[in-house]
Amino acid sequence: MRDQRKMVLLVLLFSGLLIYQGGTAFAITITNPTNGATFNQGDTVTIRVEPSPGDPDLMFVQIFPPRGTQICPELTRPPYECHIKFSAETPREVSIGALARSFSDALLEAEDITVFVRVTATLQGLRVNDNQLFLRVGGNEQLLIYGQYSDGVERHVEDPATGTTYQSTDPRVATVDEKGLVTAIAPGKAVITVKNANKQLQIQVNVKPKK
Repeated sequence: MRDQRKMVLLVLLFSGLLIYQGGTAFAITITNPTNGATFNQGDTVTIRVEPSPGDPDLMFVQIFPPRGTQICPELTRPPYECHIKFSAETPREVSIGALARSFSDALLEAEDITVFVRVTATLQGLRVNDNQLFLRVGGNEQLLIYGQYSDGVERHVEDPATGTTYQSTDPRVATVDEKGLVTAIAPGKAVITVKNANKQLQIQVNVKPKK
């Protein structure tokens, strides 16, 4: 979303002499949904943007919805609203942003809001691309763990916010942090157990000496 917004900013700034009123002075506000709101997958939500009281009329508003939802069209008249549906592909924590241009050629930016999306499907299993890691002492590797859900969608679940935990059978050989980063400590073998809900899998870590 930020890359998309940056591109729009650059196009507008270089297409005319615009005054950019971003940063801390927000002249437009995302009034719906509220910051920190929680929704379920499948929910349809109205994103609403309003100018601050006393500000001039807006030439257009561009809303930047989260990944995994439909694109919002450019809005040229009030109400400045866009309807989106949170799909199975929508991440669990997403940001929503907006830009606007006034008739005085000022470019306005809304303060981003963050909303949360609950996965309503149940976890059926865990998967990893390779159940063996080969590292040298001092090396590390980020585990990529996939959750297989009842709605047929596979989702990344390596983040502890999804409920995934990690444990090494021998931290003297290999450690693993709460986010699934494995670090090789000494030559030998260790097993990393990955758990989420009542599902688990194991990954063998083989550590060799430094070259």
